[in-house]
Amino acid sequence: MQFAQVIGQERLKQRLIHTARTGRVSHAQLFAGADGRGALALAAAYAQYLNCENPSQSDSCGVCHNCRKYMILQHPDLHFAMPVAWSRRDPPVSDNFAKEWQEFFAANPYPTLAQWYGKIDLDNKQGIINAAEAENIIRTLNYKPYEGKYKVLIMWNAEQMRTEAANKLLKLIEEPPANTLILLTAQSVDAMLKTILSRTQQILVPPIDIPSIANALTEQKNIAPAAAQEYAQLSGGDYAEALEMASPNSASEEFWGKFAQLMHICAGNKADNVIALLMWADDVCKKSGREEQKQFLGFALRMLRNGFLFGQNIAELDCMADRVRVFASCIHCGNAEHLYNEFNLASGQLSANGNARLIFTDLALKVIKHIHSKLLG
Repeated sequence: MQFAQVIGQERLKQRLIHTARTGRVSHAQLFAGADGRGALALAAAYAQYLNCENPSQSDSCGVCHNCRKYMILQHPDLHFAMPVAWSRRDPPVSDNFAKEWQEFFAANPYPTLAQWYGKIDLDNKQGIINAAEAENIIRTLNYKPYEGKYKVLIMWNAEQMRTEAANKLLKLIEEPPANTLILLTAQSVDAMLKTILSRTQQILVPPIDIPSIANALTEQKNIAPAAAQEYAQLSGGDYAEALEMASPNSASEEFWGKFAQLMHICAGNKADNVIALLMWADDVCKKSGREEQKQFLGFALRMLRNGFLFGQNIAELDCMADRVRVFASCIHCGNAEHLYNEFNLASGQLSANGNARLIFTDLALKVIKHIHSKLLG
């Protein structure tokens, strides 16, 4: 993948290119940011640039021997690790899913965990990076590079690494073999083990700028400019979310329905709607798996932000009026932070494998409390 294929993130691209051209390449780096911001795409483009035989000041050449193999994910010195789970292909290590991963990444370099789990038929299982994966990585990276300057490991969603796997990899991450790079991506630094964090150079991947997302939707997906602009603004700088909203039969429509229902219930009579909230929480848990539940909470966080901004009369968000007007009046300076924290806390609890029904029930009751503290006060 080339940097030209990475959406937005121009400053970060230049920073990575500068490290490569000045020889200041850290052997272990962590790209931290939501999947839809492009952490994986940036890591892949960076790895290709570092191994390109004729790199320019702005990108890899895309035509040399190494670039051609990198662009189809078949370079012998490029290795991927990602969350997987027990299946008929035991042990559950990434190499046993290499064909699926190549197809998956080639189709969309801005994927989500829920999409990956769907690709490999995990249903409601939780993917992990386990000790067997760590042992396989150690064995693989101890070989010298075959064709490129660097042997590269890209570990996607490294926060899914089990403690025993992390402990096995500590020495490798701290002192890898010569000409070996370890590039990790994580959606949440808080979910990473401190022992891993202390051994990596952290690179914050910020939200993608709205014009870049809108342009990508228009040019790559043939989305009408007005619709592309709306999806880009609603996405909160997350291309995966914008792409999901623009897709037919989008899960975002279901997410919007769940979120709008919650806000409608909470804005009504507090006493009468407790049962409705319990039914809402039960429905969310019955109809979606854990990764989809986490995606819904991420969607809700973005909608809270957009509703708050709309309520503050931010002119550039006028195109979102139809979608956020129905709940924007419930969110203001007195409760916006509280609501955001509650949804964020619920997401963290789900990531820690908490009981989903209890988490969503608790969330719903707290949301109605915060909304009524404003409406009644």
